[in-house]
Amino acid sequence: MLGASPRREARIRAAHSGNVGWSGDPAQNHGRGFQEAGAHGERSPCVSSRPDPPPGVVVVGEQSAGKSSLLENISGIQFPRAQNTCTRMPCVLTMLTDPTVNESFALVSMDSSFTDAKRCAVADVEGQIKELTDQHTTGAAFISTEALYIRVVRRDGLQLSLIDLPGVTHNAEKMSNIHEVTVSLVKEYIEPEEMVILCVIPAMSDFGNAEVVKLAREYDPEGIRTLGVVTKCDDAANAEASDIVEKVTMSRDSDVRLAFGFHCVVNRSQKNIDEGMSREDLWQKEEKTFTASDRKLPANNWGTLRLMEKVAKIQEARVDECLPKIKESVRQRTIQLREELRSLPAQAEAEGDQFKLFNSTVRLIKDDLQRRIRAEFMSSDESDSALTIAPQVAKRIQQFRRDLAQRNPEWLGPDMIEEVKYTVALLGTAGAKLKEEEPQLTPEFVDLVKQAQEEPEKLAVLELCASLHVYTGFLIEGFVEHAAKLLKFNMVEHLGETLEDTWREELGGSALHELFPKDEGIARQREALMACMRTLQDFKEQLSTLKVAAPVPTHVPAKRKTMSDSLQDREKARKEELAARTFVWNFAAALEGKEAKKGTRLDSPKFTKMMVPDMYLSFYPYGDDKSADGKSALFLHSPAGWTLSYRLRAGGVEVMVEGWKFDATEAGYGGRIFPAVKAFSTQEVSVELLKAVPP
Repeated sequence: MLGASPRREARIRAAHSGNVGWSGDPAQNHGRGFQEAGAHGERSPCVSSRPDPPPGVVVVGEQSAGKSSLLENISGIQFPRAQNTCTRMPCVLTMLTDPTVNESFALVSMDSSFTDAKRCAVADVEGQIKELTDQHTTGAAFISTEALYIRVVRRDGLQLSLIDLPGVTHNAEKMSNIHEVTVSLVKEYIEPEEMVILCVIPAMSDFGNAEVVKLAREYDPEGIRTLGVVTKCDDAANAEASDIVEKVTMSRDSDVRLAFGFHCVVNRSQKNIDEGMSREDLWQKEEKTFTASDRKLPANNWGTLRLMEKVAKIQEARVDECLPKIKESVRQRTIQLREELRSLPAQAEAEGDQFKLFNSTVRLIKDDLQRRIRAEFMSSDESDSALTIAPQVAKRIQQFRRDLAQRNPEWLGPDMIEEVKYTVALLGTAGAKLKEEEPQLTPEFVDLVKQAQEEPEKLAVLELCASLHVYTGFLIEGFVEHAAKLLKFNMVEHLGETLEDTWREELGGSALHELFPKDEGIARQREALMACMRTLQDFKEQLSTLKVAAPVPTHVPAKRKTMSDSLQDREKARKEELAARTFVWNFAAALEGKEAKKGTRLDSPKFTKMMVPDMYLSFYPYGDDKSADGKSALFLHSPAGWTLSYRLRAGGVEVMVEGWKFDATEAGYGGRIFPAVKAFSTQEVSVELLKAVPP
């Protein structure tokens, strides 16, 4: 898709509910989810998750070109008419069929979801359009960029959707920047490559200077989605010097060229409406207009019903080309929405959900505690340093050991020696001789022992102090080790269970709702995302069954037809359409008197088909110099620059040529596999044009 402004993204993708000839209305549901997603005034999570718009048809033209009248002619719905600009805001018209509906009805709204719309009779649509237009195009905003939506549901009939835009105009009487606004609207609506463009041009205007044609070429330079619709052809028919036939058939070098060409229609005038002219009467008038003149247009270039068929065919091509991309876009958006949903914090409103979330949270905390206790938790975050349980426990045990060592008496110091001596004297205790090499004794204490070798009582006191010094050291180490084991087993190992019991007692009852309060902002985000998911799912399901409806009949309904009549009419219309694309040449006269040898060449008269001028056939009845024996050759010649797809037929053999671009060498292109001319049942060759792309 071409680059687009945010304003167009926000409006066009919701507004394009068009699907001419489709058997469904996916875009209306599509737009609804996005409306709901942004309903709370917050940044909608779905704004970046919209799929590409489904293919639709945009009707553009200059002021009073007859766009609204064309919509009336096609749909049978009366639109407001005015002296100057009658369409003052984009109008999205969707027509659906429902076999369960007994009486047709309509919905008119400024909301693509139609949530605020009430059913009304089809005859009341005009009044509702006027009312909403007056409400939203006031003051300086004579032209509004906000779209108006119309949905008409009937029991049967054509299913289509068209977008009517305000006409491009320079009349600044009502609005100083009206030209800039109307041109901007046209650009924004025709820019998406999914959209088909109908350029509405009055018959008596200069096609070459039509601004809407120039705008269409800007966004559709190859013309693969643009069709010119010529209105007010009854005026041109009455003009003395009208060149409407030349302009529509593009037969002159100076004529404006569109790949799909131009199609003429006759719409109802205000006088016709006042006189109560029906659509059927109008179509009969249209037929008389185009068949009464001596300078007749080709049948394929006029008529409202044929226009519907053309639009449906162009639309079918757009569907075939754009639908895979739209489906992939839907798939990608769905994945994004799922990721956004998973990233939102859990919300528990029901008591059961809160209890489930509480249990889940407790399990996560206990698992985290166990990893910290087993020294399996690693973090560079300073805030986590106090929660590294294993190192903290080891640090506290070492501190406990140091505290106990500091509290242990200095058994080898003078004060404790005197204390022991006093105690020994009271108890009458004598000790054995102390070895000089007793470990963990200070040098001072060893000197005292040496000096007391001749004093047994004093030596016994010193020996006892040394024993107490060593014993208390062992005692402290054993106590610390035992205390560490008790701490790890009774406190640390059961910390999770202890905390869980406390939490369940204090929070697991009626206080759960306080622990998990509802976050309204997250709830709105979740609901918006879920709405988008539902919308995308519905859209995806409709895309999977999307198909183009059958072309409408090309006959003017005058009476009720039987099935046999309808089939005959359709076959007749098919043959007429085929004849309009096929050139048949009887070469009998040209062959007479020619020598029967290779290289004999016959050239047909020049002809024009599908707006390609000055084409002709070259036929070698006995083959050219490159042909095999017993074979003839047939080639098509076209002006340089045209890219054509066509079928060549001769002697019961058919050659298909696809996308051949003709150069300036005047060489033809075809085949050399046709039978010799003597094997022909009729002396005719033909070419059927399938597609023509201009230079």
